Amino acid sequence: MSENNEGALTPGSPQPSVLREVKGMWGVQGSGDTSGFSGLQHTEVMARPSSRPYGGWFDEVVDILIELYTADGIAPQEAIEKVVVENGQLVIFVAREHLLAAMKYLRDDQDLRFEMCLGVSGVHYPNDHGRELHSYFPLFSITHNRLIGIEVTCPDDDPHMPSIV
Repeated sequence: MSENNEGALTPGSPQPSVLREVKGMWGVQGSGDTSGFSGLQHTEVMARPSSRPYGGWFDEVVDILIELYTADGIAPQEAIEKVVVENGQLVIFVAREHLLAAMKYLRDDQDLRFEMCLGVSGVHYPNDHGRELHSYFPLFSITHNRLIGIEVTCPDDDPHMPSIV
């Protein structure tokens, strides 16, 4: 992420991270697939960063996070890796060393108030080198009736994430 003239974060235009090339419905080869799906081919990629404006209240949430990180002396471009808006949902990728600060901001700031963590999910992407392990935290604001996702990554060789409890 980079800063524009107004100091706000804007995603660059990096190429998406290719996770794998899939041939057939389930990636199985040499099995004599009789399902009819053996000719399918597609490329699985990580979500691309979205560009501003994100739409609706999404810009407000990201702007408040940037403001709070800055007030605490944390460079927002180091804390927020990328912002993704897909299928009507806001997902903010946060660097793991800044996860606790992000969760505190999201819970405690009066304009955010994401009071409820709906769980945590983990996914292993072996081809996402240096970021193989992903944790996804869906957060809900009862106050504002909003749902967002926070995603954090770490490498296989250092499989540790801070607890948000």
